[in-house]
Amino acid sequence: MALPSYLPLLADASPARLRSVCGDDPGFWCRELLNGTGNRTAAGLGDALIGTPLKLLAILLVAFIVNRLARRGVRSVLAKLQPGAVAVPARLGRLTHRRDGQARR
Repeated sequence: MALPSYLPLLADASPARLRSVCGDDPGFWCRELLNGTGNRTAAGLGDALIGTPLKLLAILLVAFIVNRLARRGVRSVLAKLQPGAVAVPARLGRLTHRRDGQARR
């Protein structure tokens, strides 16, 4: 019984070949493209053209979400503050405006 022609493509690349193409710490895309296609160029380019931009996109997405949550938290805290709830230190009190609208020196 002969093996189907697509089975060699599904076989994992040898560890030595994987190390020579993708380095000591192979990325997901490099490993999968090497296993799927067997092409060294596709594996190397795929990791650079797919893996790196996806990492950057994930970092930017997490930063955006953290930024939104922080802004929401700050707005919530500031909305709950009542005027006079925070004591102004005496040093800063001297810098405030007088009742007649002129700034103190």
